[in-house]
Amino acid sequence: GTVSVTAAMVNNGSTDACGIASLSLSNTSFTCVNIGANAVTLTVTDVNGNSRIGSATITVLDTITPVVNTQNVTVYLNAAGTASATAAMVNNGSTDACGIASMSLSTTSFTCANVGANAVTLTVTDVNGNVRTGGATITVLDTIKPTVNVTTGIVLYLNASANIPITTAMINNGSSDNCGIASMSVSPSTINCSHIGITPVTLTVTDVNGNIQTRTTDVVVFDPIAPVARPKAGVTVYLNANGSVVINPSILDSASTDNCTITSRVISQSTFNCSNLGNNTISYTVQDQSGNANAANVIVTVLDSIKPLVVTQNISVNLNSAGSASITAAQINNGSSDNCSISSLVLSKSTFSCADLGANNITLTVTDANGNVAVGNAIVTVVDVTSPVARPRNLTVYLNASGAATITAVMADSASTDNCGIASRAINTNLFTCANRGSNTVILTVTDAANNSHSANFTVTVLDTIRPIVAAQNITAYIGTTGSVSITAAQVTASSSDNCGIASAVISKS
Repeated sequence: GTVSVTAAMVNNGSTDACGIASLSLSNTSFTCVNIGANAVTLTVTDVNGNSRIGSATITVLDTITPVVNTQNVTVYLNAAGTASATAAMVNNGSTDACGIASMSLSTTSFTCANVGANAVTLTVTDVNGNVRTGGATITVLDTIKPTVNVTTGIVLYLNASANIPITTAMINNGSSDNCGIASMSVSPSTINCSHIGITPVTLTVTDVNGNIQTRTTDVVVFDPIAPVARPKAGVTVYLNANGSVVINPSILDSASTDNCTITSRVISQSTFNCSNLGNNTISYTVQDQSGNANAANVIVTVLDSIKPLVVTQNISVNLNSAGSASITAAQINNGSSDNCSISSLVLSKSTFSCADLGANNITLTVTDANGNVAVGNAIVTVVDVTSPVARPRNLTVYLNASGAATITAVMADSASTDNCGIASRAINTNLFTCANRGSNTVILTVTDAANNSHSANFTVTVLDTIRPIVAAQNITAYIGTTGSVSITAAQVTASSSDNCGIASAVISKS
């Protein structure tokens, strides 16, 4: 916004006879305030100091157009679908050396039709009438969401197919938008069994510029259709080890149906025991999620296929004096049980004799009231605790030539007895010598096969009836001065002997 001039520019051929020393102007610098004609003086001084002034006009002009700076702006449509823009909004610091007189936009008003980028021109005019334009983009946006109005108080009833379409027309109640609605949708778009009760349905409205608004209304959904109960013709169940069985209603169902879902199955009796064996007619009821119900009868046949639990115990029995013993099933049974009841207990062997002494394997057969049979093993140990009766006889024995005599237990036994028979007989001594002559007390012990024993005393009389063997010898005796001589038996006995010894030897004349 400035300009400078020199005296030479104003001088138009000034002269001097002796020569010009200098030229000077009264004003050499001009600004915007000097636009137009400006009177100046030119002073010419010659070499001798003589000077003269001449007038001139300097016209200052501004021919530089403004510097236009623009910026892109965004404007938003209002609820009426309009928006405005000003030059000041687009101007981004446009300048001019002498000053801007005015700015204007090519377009300042916008509607829904202008949504998007709009090219505009900013025209800038300076105070001297110089004009320049600049381009800019005004983006028109629509950010106002639609106004959504929904219908309230909607009640729907499910049909047999349990499927009802929901349309926007059912839910929309005059929704609007400043620029226009492009589309509407509802969610859920189909009502089914999962929506029974109060179900929120959302209406989504999208305007032509992509703005979305939603609103929800409650739809009341009812299911008036009852299920159809179709149980099986009959089912068979088996009692467990505890004599009972619990059935789940689901096992009774054959093909029960409902337009929605069967939520519960209820039976009039679910627990059965031994008292229910056979056919039982019960009621089977199905109910849907809305409480609609339907019932039908079904036959439940209760069977018992569980065998009794056989528990046995090993026992010992004692043979009686006759050598026999009997037992009962109750003695072998050790708490056998059945889920219902036991009807009989049978032993494979109940009578025992001496031939069964020791361990005997037998079986206990248990039969329940429903014909189920189970067998258990047990050991019956047959014991003989009856001692024999020893009945000895008194004996008389004779020493032999060696001075000895022997006896046996059999010789001593008279009529000893035992319930199972005597296995052995024994005596505490069987050898007698000369020292035993006379009465001797001897013990007879009889033992049976079970090692039972009994003893009794008897007398053995030992006799020696064998005479001594006399072996005499001839001797010679000499009469002495007295006219006599004496001899002894010993002199005559020589080698006489006896089985028990010689007690005395006597000679007839000594």
